[in-house]
Amino acid sequence: MSGRGVTGVAHAEVYQWKDASGRTVYSDRPQPGTHAQRMNIRHTAPATAASAPAPGQTG
Repeated sequence: MSGRGVTGVAHAEVYQWKDASGRTVYSDRPQPGTHAQRMNIRHTAPATAASAPAPGQTG
């Protein structure tokens, strides 16, 4: 069985807003009483070493 080409995709909801000092804040939960903007983050994980051919072998 070959594991080549196997990657993982993760989705995360991240919220962004400005705090009382004007600094940008990011969190997985919106702060109550703020105008938090929801951002959809998509991350593709690289293939693991287990899915790569062993040194000296061809796939």
